Amino acid sequence: MKKLVIIIFLFCGFQNLAQESGEANDKLKIGYETYVDFHYTYDFNKPLGNRRYTNSNPEYVNQFGLAYTYGQLYLEYGKVQVKAAAHAGDIVDIMYLNETEIFKYIRELSITYKIQSNLEIQSGIFPAIFGSETFINKDNLHATRAVMTDFAPDYEAGIRLKYRIGNYWSGTAQITNGWQVVRDNNSSPAFGIAHVYDNPGKLLFNYGIFAGDETYDYKRQKNSFKMYHNIFGRVYAGKWIVAPMFDIGMIKDSVTHEIKYWQAYGGSVRYGINKKWGVAVRYEHVNDPDQIINDLVRQGVTLQNGFRYHGSTLTLEHLPNDDVTFRIEARHSKNSSPIFTNSDGVAKSDTDFFIMFSIAMKFTHWGLVNINKNPVLKDQF
Repeated sequence: MKKLVIIIFLFCGFQNLAQESGEANDKLKIGYETYVDFHYTYDFNKPLGNRRYTNSNPEYVNQFGLAYTYGQLYLEYGKVQVKAAAHAGDIVDIMYLNETEIFKYIRELSITYKIQSNLEIQSGIFPAIFGSETFINKDNLHATRAVMTDFAPDYEAGIRLKYRIGNYWSGTAQITNGWQVVRDNNSSPAFGIAHVYDNPGKLLFNYGIFAGDETYDYKRQKNSFKMYHNIFGRVYAGKWIVAPMFDIGMIKDSVTHEIKYWQAYGGSVRYGINKKWGVAVRYEHVNDPDQIINDLVRQGVTLQNGFRYHGSTLTLEHLPNDDVTFRIEARHSKNSSPIFTNSDGVAKSDTDFFIMFSIAMKFTHWGLVNINKNPVLKDQF
């Protein structure tokens, strides 16, 4: 992270020199972005060690915590764009648990070549094209992510072909090392596509498909075929925002050839009281009766009734300006099997309730000439 900050400052200095000299370096486009998300959370279960089970955040409760932070640098020259970003926080510790230290703190390290104005190819490590809510909670409607979005791939490594049709339609086709993995862990590539309709301030629709042989942790099988459908959107109607989301996944046992499924659905509704205040509610349900979602496998422990989760969230937010968001959030979770621990460290509660206060700040700067700001599909809101 320190090296990234130093690089950013060096490029800022270069930018100023270039502007003052008026040389031909104005063809180089430079930008950087920083983000930080702090919170304090009080969990009424008072888990042992202040550590909760499941959810991308908060990981630790009854204390201050860093949900997520990153710094990102953009360089663009002609048809080539390079992105480098490092990140840290509770979300990284959970979602990058199986990655080595050298990869764990890489949010993005990619190079993009623009073949035509509406067609480009990208290679490297980058945020995934799946999931209705990203790590950047400021861009979501709540201070925490939905549990169901934890079970979508959050990052990928591979190669992408991105295209745009008209003003609103775009899409991605990709080959990656697998489901949320930087290094291939089963010698089998994965394939993905996403189609997006994005009319800002009116309608967003995203449909993605993942397919590939994956490591099935519950059975310790490396080449189990997995398919995943991810659908979400946003509808803007005056002061209202409606954001439905739906996932369905399947995995095929490579030994018995039995196919098992999980489903998740939910959505958020936000009402803008005025330009600075808003309130949002969210409901979600995850149904994984056979516990095939890898993120739910905990040291071989089998949940008696599987994972049948219901979650409700109420959020009040204040937006003093475009860069800063304050939120107070209450969140209730209930599962069919006891998964939440209390002060004695035993997972004997099937419910969890916490209240969170959060502050998220995001700052973006573009130097020399405005950089191409067409967002990565998952970062578009």
